[in-house]
Amino acid sequence: MNYFPYKLKRNQLYSIEGQPCVFTSHGYGTRLNFEHAATGKPVEYLDDAGVVRPMDQERFRTLLQNGQFFQMADRGQSPAKNKIAESHLTPAECEELDPESALRLATLRLLDRNGVMTGVKAISAGFAEHWTPELHAKYGEAPNPHTVKRWMRERGKVGDRDAREATSAQGRHCYDEDGIRMEIRQRLALTYYASKKSVTDINVLTNAEIIRSTAGWP
Repeated sequence: MNYFPYKLKRNQLYSIEGQPCVFTSHGYGTRLNFEHAATGKPVEYLDDAGVVRPMDQERFRTLLQNGQFFQMADRGQSPAKNKIAESHLTPAECEELDPESALRLATLRLLDRNGVMTGVKAISAGFAEHWTPELHAKYGEAPNPHTVKRWMRERGKVGDRDAREATSAQGRHCYDEDGIRMEIRQRLALTYYASKKSVTDINVLTNAEIIRSTAGWP
């Protein structure tokens, strides 16, 4: 029996080589049936011999490892994204707000690229095989597999993770200088009150704006 650990959702929108496509069904053998969202035509590719072939599991894995396949998730779909999507933080701002975000994102993308499953044993084996000396020099020891399992579940989807999702909703503590934090917090609280933002949302937005103002970012 063919083993294919990835869960593709029927009628879900995915990006394949930059094109929005819809997964329709698993085909015969290793075939995966996708349609182009704009035209309804089946997704095909040219193999090394120049032969047109339908999408299959081997092609899927290649695209996934190259970052050319990911789920086009709706905004705010994952718990972490719900907390910080409104902040529009760049990767650099995310790392300033939460220095651990770069480690989380690098870890998640590494495991995604290599098709590592969400079990603790699988994650441990994945680190043993793929946590390179370069990663060790940059980030130190690989994170705790139990923690990473939770990251994989809560912070985005396979092939669709960004720096904002990897950023802790609590962020880094920002000290109040000359009442700046309080002024920004009060203004944002008033701005977002009507849209029922949570206290955590306001804290994230407040920290992000303080970082921008103190660093001179626009």
